[in-house]
Amino acid sequence: MPYEIKTQFPTSRGWATNLCGPFNSEAHARESAAAIKEALASVPKVSVAVVPLDRAATMERLKAHG
Repeated sequence: MPYEIKTQFPTSRGWATNLCGPFNSEAHARESAAAIKEALASVPKVSVAVVPLDRAATMERLKAHG
């Protein structure tokens, strides 16, 4: 099952969400998520999570920006 990394943090205009992936291995996704979390350690209220890839949502995002 493919995975992606979901990062969320507050901005002056609400919450920002970033999705990074896909990763074919959960271990690789978790390793990358740990590096992202470390890099964003100074950002208050940052959330970094490994989540299963939602193919339908990914296709909708690509269509919207394509």
